[in-house]
Amino acid sequence: MYHGAKLTALVMAGCAGIGLGGGTPGPKPGEVRPPGVPVVYEDGRSADGDTLRYTLRWGAGAGATSYGVRVTAASQGGWTGLPNGSTTTSANWSFTAVNLTAWGTVTFTARVWSLGPTGLASRDTASVSWTTARRPTGPGPITVDTLLQVSTFDLVPDQAALAAGQDQQFCVVYTFRDGRQALPTAHRTRPGCASYLPSVMRVASAAQQQYADSSYRGLTIAWQGTPTATVTVGPGDVVSVR
Repeated sequence: MYHGAKLTALVMAGCAGIGLGGGTPGPKPGEVRPPGVPVVYEDGRSADGDTLRYTLRWGAGAGATSYGVRVTAASQGGWTGLPNGSTTTSANWSFTAVNLTAWGTVTFTARVWSLGPTGLASRDTASVSWTTARRPTGPGPITVDTLLQVSTFDLVPDQAALAAGQDQQFCVVYTFRDGRQALPTAHRTRPGCASYLPSVMRVASAAQQQYADSSYRGLTIAWQGTPTATVTVGPGDVVSVR
């Protein structure tokens, strides 16, 4: 994509004859000369994606009182807003090209011709071609999913008094910011954990349940007991005292 760059091309015009004095003679009565080579400016307001804004500027043609403008898109359909024989008394033309179909690159060609006071057109035209590529559109608005933020992480039961030879299995309850709760799927079938399942109104969403399943990594146990007590954490978060 060109940004503010000038692109020029050769004038498609016949060479004027050379007079006896060595200079280029002026137009004959009623003769209209073609305009100067158009220069293309891309408007900085062009939108990403499907909207392109351009301004064409050209030099005045001798004997011209107005100009005709035509812009075509080579082998690329779907474009609207292109001038097609539009006329202007100024030596410039701005237009907005829009294409809502799928496209990648496109080559535009602009042709400008002079018009005399009687509507007589110059025999030749001035033209310029340029190629542009489709810009990707910008990303959508950024959102933060606060529903996956955990407000509390509860171990239930939060404490247990075990004598030698006893076991205790623990469950983990996630409470999210929206008040919904989840138990890791592996905990749902543990004895005693079913009583901690949330009510229907507080059941976690699928994303929250997935977060609970993926983030849980096991328990860290702190205990108080005699120095000779042996505390082990086995599979399934079962704490044993021996």
